[in-house]
Amino acid sequence: VRNLLNGCTFEHNLRDVSRFCLGSSIDEVGTRSSLSSGNLEKAMQEGGVSVGKSANLRSLTGKWRKNKNKSDCMREACDMVELPFVFRKALAFLNVLEIQDDGEYFRTVLKAGGIMDVVEKYPWGDSKPVVHRRRDKRKGTHVGSVRTGEDGHPQIVVTWDDPFGGVCSDTFVLSKDGMELKQVTEMEIVASRKRTKYITVYSRICKG
Repeated sequence: VRNLLNGCTFEHNLRDVSRFCLGSSIDEVGTRSSLSSGNLEKAMQEGGVSVGKSANLRSLTGKWRKNKNKSDCMREACDMVELPFVFRKALAFLNVLEIQDDGEYFRTVLKAGGIMDVVEKYPWGDSKPVVHRRRDKRKGTHVGSVRTGEDGHPQIVVTWDDPFGGVCSDTFVLSKDGMELKQVTEMEIVASRKRTKYITVYSRICKG
């Protein structure tokens, strides 16, 4: 993972993400756990973050199947939010990712079947952040938005409150031949300051 991500960029990138979501860096936040949509919206409006459409987003549209042999283990991320055993077992079925872009929205569907599906839809541009159900299936919501990351890749950034309030970014990196997709996930729990980073690799099933 360190070689793929150029090693020491992790701390810098995560601080950028936290500044985008919270209007301040993780160091400035300290033990603060209130990650409101107001903070996220304010940070977006203050500049320093590109929220325009991604140049390569359209080529991501389609269906993707997880390559388990190339993907990193998610155990550390699960431990950080104390994900219940039944949901950890269900992660094994989250193997198909659908991405759709109509020029205005970035929509992802992580498919496992039934209630375990994770469906998110974010508008491009200077619109208000979107509220979705928490990804760990606990009661409550997260607040998120899509932006163009530093390297021109689409990036979803979400924040959520306690329990285990935190910030997470998912950056989507497409291979040159358009057949492989890497989802680079960085996550931090605010109260404990525990951090993790992992890569999920997908192979294209069909193009949208």
